[in-house]
Amino acid sequence: MTAYYILLALAFIIEMAVTPFFLKFQRPGMSWKSRTTKMICATMFVAMGFLCFKISENTTEFARFMLFGLIASWFGDLFLHFKKVYLVLIGGIAFFSAHVLYTTAYLKAQKDMFPEYPVFAWYEILCICAVLAVFVIIAVKTKLQIKKIALCGVIPYAVMITTMAVKACSLAVRCFISRGADALYLMLALIAGSVLFVLSDGSIVFLMFDDRYRKNIPLKNFNIWTYFIGQALLASSIMF
Repeated sequence: MTAYYILLALAFIIEMAVTPFFLKFQRPGMSWKSRTTKMICATMFVAMGFLCFKISENTTEFARFMLFGLIASWFGDLFLHFKKVYLVLIGGIAFFSAHVLYTTAYLKAQKDMFPEYPVFAWYEILCICAVLAVFVIIAVKTKLQIKKIALCGVIPYAVMITTMAVKACSLAVRCFISRGADALYLMLALIAGSVLFVLSDGSIVFLMFDDRYRKNIPLKNFNIWTYFIGQALLASSIMF
């Protein structure tokens, strides 16, 4: 079992160590170097998920759907790192699927642990609407330049990732209230992981669709670091 913990720590270290190289290699544009380093990082958060699954012997539906979500994200990372439109579209669908899988994991856990709660409580729906409203306000204030055809994909994706994050935070808080300190790390992993994922995908909208931000290095760094750290945290939630 000690070996699994060592491998888990090593996977996280490799992911964090390779991320700066990916940022460096992708700066001039997509290349085999940027694709390779990106997929090394993605493979590491998937490996973290499997190792957490093995260490905890967590065979719940929550764990399985979280693993499926990590794998779907891996494919999203792969296909989004190509220039052809249809491959980018496949990548977007893969990430949308990942959020569906993550949300399903939270719903499965909620059903098992808190069967008295509805699928979506009124305050969860309110939070989803509030987060989406904030994004719209930011888009308007910054005069986000995005084509109408792109909105056909951005809007449902924004709804899905926001739903994922709100359900993650809701489940985390409920677990902490019912279990106290025993659920502290789970709460932190789910809340921080999902929020970082939202921040990452919120920033990528500007990078992908608005020419004014395509070469914004600080925004690119923010986008990538929040993404890979967020995925690592979500993967680690399987252990608890």
